[in-house]
Amino acid sequence: MDPAGINRGIIIYSCSARVLRERNQTKGVRTLTKGNAPLLSAILFIGLFGVAGTARAYYDGILSKQELTPDSYCHMKFPAMHRRSLAVGNEPELKSENKDDVIDFYGPCDESPSGKDQVQEQRLEEEHRFFESHAD
Repeated sequence: MDPAGINRGIIIYSCSARVLRERNQTKGVRTLTKGNAPLLSAILFIGLFGVAGTARAYYDGILSKQELTPDSYCHMKFPAMHRRSLAVGNEPELKSENKDDVIDFYGPCDESPSGKDQVQEQRLEEEHRFFESHAD
C-alpha cells in the first residue's frame, strides 16, 4: 500500500480524535463515549477509504492524468520501467512512484505505462543512454 496514503489516514484519524477530545473536554465529559464512537468510526472509515483510493490510482501505474482533448489526447505522468525488465522476454515492471525517474507523456489517453509502445520507447531511450555513455 502507498505510504503517503497510509500517512493521510493516520493524520485524519489523529486529527479527528483530537477534535473529539477537545470538544468533550470543554463539556467536562470523558474523551470517548458511546455517542462519539460512531462519529469516530465514520471518520476513520472515510480516512481508510482515501487510502484505498490512493492505492488504486497507483495500481494503474498512472501518477497524474490530464485530458487535453476529451477521449483522445492526454498529458500523463507515470514511473519509468526497471532497466532489467526492459530486456527482451521480460515482463515490464514499473519503478516505485517514489523514484525520480518519471515519464512525462503527451499522447493518446488509452496509453498504458507498461504497454508495448512504452516498452519499445524506453528500450530505445536506454540504448541511446548506453551508447552516449560509452561513446568515448
